[in-house]
Amino acid sequence: MKWLTNFAVSLLAVTVVGVLGYVGLIIYINLDKSQIIANNVAVGAEWLELDIEPPTSAKAREQSILLDIDGIQDPWGSGASDLLLKDGTVLLPEIELLDNDGNLIPFKRSGLSRKDKVFVVFRPKKELSPESRFVKVRIRSDVAFQSRSIRWRDYNPK
Repeated sequence: MKWLTNFAVSLLAVTVVGVLGYVGLIIYINLDKSQIIANNVAVGAEWLELDIEPPTSAKAREQSILLDIDGIQDPWGSGASDLLLKDGTVLLPEIELLDNDGNLIPFKRSGLSRKDKVFVVFRPKKELSPESRFVKVRIRSDVAFQSRSIRWRDYNPK
């Protein structure tokens, strides 16, 4: 009878550890691992340079710059391919990344990402060198807008 009690306690302990491990894995997978470059940024027609502190590099397979833009239309279900403000104005932000050697790397809009909010995703037009250190982001737009945050994301897709 004692062996049955020991077995039940062991089974319960293994189950609790397994459930906690699973919950921890789900939380880790869904954590935001992006680096905030700037918050509450007014973007206009002139190039705005934002320092990346600390400077970063391309360590993973995918790199992107994410914009959390105030007042964009939620594109899901609309079929719209343009990035639109709620008043219908088309946004065409231009983004460049500056490395420590002074090279400018242009980025292009590649889509949208949604977790707890909608991010506009920009990816480099060419592969980034893992040896480079990136020190600034440059951004401009003919149509002025406000971005709640601008983020750098370096990750390995699942």
